[in-house]
Amino acid sequence: MALNGSYQAHTLIEAWDGRAWHIAAAPKLAALRDTLYSAVAVSARDVWAVGHQQGRDGRYGTLIEHWNGRDWSVVPSPDPGSSGNHLYGVAAAGADDVWAVGQRDGKLSDTPLAEHWNGHDWAAVDVPAAGVTAGLLQDVAVHGGQVWAVGQSDDATHQARPLVEHLRGGVWSAEQPAGLGSGFSNVTGVAYADGTVWAVGSALDQASGNQLTLVARNSGTGWQQVPAPNPGTGDKVLGGISAAGDTAWAVGYFKTDTARSPLIELHRSR
Repeated sequence: MALNGSYQAHTLIEAWDGRAWHIAAAPKLAALRDTLYSAVAVSARDVWAVGHQQGRDGRYGTLIEHWNGRDWSVVPSPDPGSSGNHLYGVAAAGADDVWAVGQRDGKLSDTPLAEHWNGHDWAAVDVPAAGVTAGLLQDVAVHGGQVWAVGQSDDATHQARPLVEHLRGGVWSAEQPAGLGSGFSNVTGVAYADGTVWAVGSALDQASGNQLTLVARNSGTGWQQVPAPNPGTGDKVLGGISAAGDTAWAVGYFKTDTARSPLIELHRSR
């Protein structure tokens, strides 16, 4: 994102031309703020980016932009939440199968939001609540007709637990995986590779009061937490993950007493 003279955030898109990065022309919106959080490329002429935009009334709505090989344009997207809507992650299995996830704001609570592109229109998709009283989805992965969306949930007795929504065989299921993280955890990234679903985020360490890295994987027999490095003396947070074959890369940041530094972690299964 880029800040204007009034410190309001607006969309920033940069493109790589094979030699250098350059700023691409983005749609100019009549919004107080507009931010893109995630992007996915189906091809060089089919790229999606998602986020949110704030209207003059202060309410947020979904924002989806598309690159057709020549120009970026805003594509109409649903706003099912009564008080606001946000999109944080996007993934694609093809030109007619794109998923975006985020949060819908209601009068009493905020709940997960999922939207799907079928090649013609974006539509909101109902995902199960699974006892969740509030929550959001922050990232999504697609493979072989299956969809995994991850985020954070609250229920009647727990706050900030990992949330996984899974679409398989046309049916959604939801779970709050036991044994992952701590009493205050958040999952912000998900990826699929080589038969394994990876998820990353952070979890509160009660003893130190710091956030620690959270890495988990599911190879078909349930979610298991994977030991991960925790450098620095302050918070350690992983925000995103990418995987290919037996290798997974996770990125985020760690804090020391005086600074915040980039954090990159690598895991090889074999």
